[in-house]
Amino acid sequence: MTLSESRWQRIRREGWLRCVLVRGALVWGVTFALAFAVVEVMTGRASDFWRAVPDNLPLGFVAGAFYGWGQWGYSQLQSLKEKQEE
Repeated sequence: MTLSESRWQRIRREGWLRCVLVRGALVWGVTFALAFAVVEVMTGRASDFWRAVPDNLPLGFVAGAFYGWGQWGYSQLQSLKEKQEE
């Protein structure tokens, strides 16, 4: 078992809800909202960082959920690929 195979098996074992909500919406979504707030402050679109973060959170949560959903689907494909190779 290689390192990448164990990663996909771990994601699959944790379940789709954890993948979509925790890994996707919370971890990736909040990180996205913070990074997007920095970009908005740097470009002058927003004047205050801490006011820009809550404005970007809904978009971050939705984008993160799509990311988590995609990661879950990819882990399912990798799992099927591993079973076919055996």
